[in-house]
Amino acid sequence: MADVEVTRTKEDEEDAQVRPGAPRIRDHTPQSVAELVALTGRAQPNLTRTVATLEAAGFVTMKTIGRRRTPSVAIKKIVVEIDPYSERDRLRVA
Repeated sequence: MADVEVTRTKEDEEDAQVRPGAPRIRDHTPQSVAELVALTGRAQPNLTRTVATLEAAGFVTMKTIGRRRTPSVAIKKIVVEIDPYSERDRLRVA
């Protein structure tokens, strides 16, 4: 399977302008859910549900430090292999 390199396109740049919180999550390491809320501008209950879903899927880990829960990225790369003629598509965390 060949690796695919993803580059930012004009659409990515426009998306970053529409969703200004997206690049901040990637570029910063929030030290708490409250800091992540401030970075993204999302409502805390909504963001907490999203982070819980990402944690359940194994994409994010939550570390408890005192009374704070600190989110961190659990994976660096996701590889999706899709064969339109196969029923055996795979998702692999690399």
